[in-house]
Amino acid sequence: MEGSFKTFIFTVAKNSTLNYIKKKKRIMFFSQIPDNYNIDNYFVSREEPEKAVEKKEKEKELLSALHGLRENQRLVLILKVYLEMSYREIAEITGWTTSKIETLISRAKGSLKKKLQENRN
Repeated sequence: MEGSFKTFIFTVAKNSTLNYIKKKKRIMFFSQIPDNYNIDNYFVSREEPEKAVEKKEKEKELLSALHGLRENQRLVLILKVYLEMSYREIAEITGWTTSKIETLISRAKGSLKKKLQENRN
């Protein structure tokens, strides 16, 4: 019973932290847009339609493979790659050692590569 409560508390803390970081990144992104910038131009795609479709398909493949990873591997990979956090920052959030984080990231990359290759075959 204690283990499940501990897991529940960790999950709540982890999700709250991730939501806070996402919100903070969005605020920082929009605060860096100059006042005279036409925001409508930002949302206009300059890619050729074929390239946009290809890019979207690759994103779907990557997300599918990412969801296939173990939760702890997916967590550290997202924190490191997408949120550009340092090993120290990830260690503070998760409570894990930096060597464990390095190992998880390495294994996550290997698993992700393997899953992507399997999906293409």
